[in-house]
Amino acid sequence: MLRSLKPSGHDAKYGLSLISEKSRLFSRSLTWNAICRVVECTIYNAETQTGKVASTMNETEIRATVHRFMDAWNAKDLGTFTACFVEEGDFVNVLGQKADGAEAIAKMHQHAFETVQRKSTLQLKRLEIRRLSNCLAGVDFWWKVVGSLSPEGEQMPERVGLIYFVIDGDQGKIITGRNADYSEKRYHTSDASDGNSVSSA
Repeated sequence: MLRSLKPSGHDAKYGLSLISEKSRLFSRSLTWNAICRVVECTIYNAETQTGKVASTMNETEIRATVHRFMDAWNAKDLGTFTACFVEEGDFVNVLGQKADGAEAIAKMHQHAFETVQRKSTLQLKRLEIRRLSNCLAGVDFWWKVVGSLSPEGEQMPERVGLIYFVIDGDQGKIITGRNADYSEKRYHTSDASDGNSVSSA
């Protein structure tokens, strides 16, 4: 279900938007270009509230972006997976390791795709979309992963968790992603070697 955050008249006048607490937590990690895009979309959203432009947001494209991410992850298609992000995007995996930029995101997931996640399947449990502006949406992607392996090659129990995305609906691209694993049995930082992630859904 799509929920909307509408700015007050004072906010709209000065090109501001009321952004959720989640997006505020992640704003410090955005690159300068990504921040500019957020500001651009926020001003555009304020204009829609004053009647200057039509108010629309492509929820279909936002959902399609999440499914492209999931399909590429399951296919272990690194090129398509990385293309889901803006060039200056970032991602934090379940180990708390951060990748800045598309190249770093690819490197982070390549290790997992070739090792502990090579036989796994990422499944969508629930998707919640919150409108942040006319261009941007905050997305809760509740996931389940089956078929993960331990670093020793042993079958892992089913895993569940949440990725929070900020997605540009106009571009159909992910600006930032934060992943959390709520499984009873999880990987630990000590499972990673040479700074590589062993698990990143």
